[in-house]
Amino acid sequence: MDVASFRAIWHKSLSAAGLGNDRVTVALEGDALILTGAAGARRALPVAEISRIRIGYARSRYQPTSYWLRIWRADAPDPLVLCAVRGDEQGFADGARALADAVWAAHGAGSVESGLTTATAMSPVLMMLGVAVAALLLFSLPGRHGHPNPHANDFLIADAVVLPLGAVLVWFVARSARPRPLSGPRELEAFLPVRPADV
Repeated sequence: MDVASFRAIWHKSLSAAGLGNDRVTVALEGDALILTGAAGARRALPVAEISRIRIGYARSRYQPTSYWLRIWRADAPDPLVLCAVRGDEQGFADGARALADAVWAAHGAGSVESGLTTATAMSPVLMMLGVAVAALLLFSLPGRHGHPNPHANDFLIADAVVLPLGAVLVWFVARSARPRPLSGPRELEAFLPVRPADV
């Protein structure tokens, strides 16, 4: 049987796990996730010791979509963070799908999540709130010689149209990044780069 594997870029959590300062190869072999560093360091994570995983993606206007896998172990407070090397999307999808199935089978509901981090999900919301507050403060400033700003009403009307549209856009961005438990394999597919042929 072929082993689903992919390469992940360096992250400080991998160095802390003794896997060096370079890319690692990630593969699910039997009942363990095997991580192999570029210099040959090897770490086996039995699925039984993986308490939770989180699968998500980050989209950027100027860079390709990146795909992330976070793994929490029973003996460590911080997760291992794996981001697929560009070009390994098929391997990431197959590997994440297989690992999710194994973790679900071992630990049940709530052990597989989608998203990135709460901070990542909240950042566009906070940015939008900051823009709204700055706009209101700017438009409330008096005009020349202390007279009321003659354009204040126009600005407020524009705000009333633009801000709700921006809020909807921010909601969609935050929704994909917000960590939440997945109910099963079909829901997981929305967060993977490559779908199987029969989906």
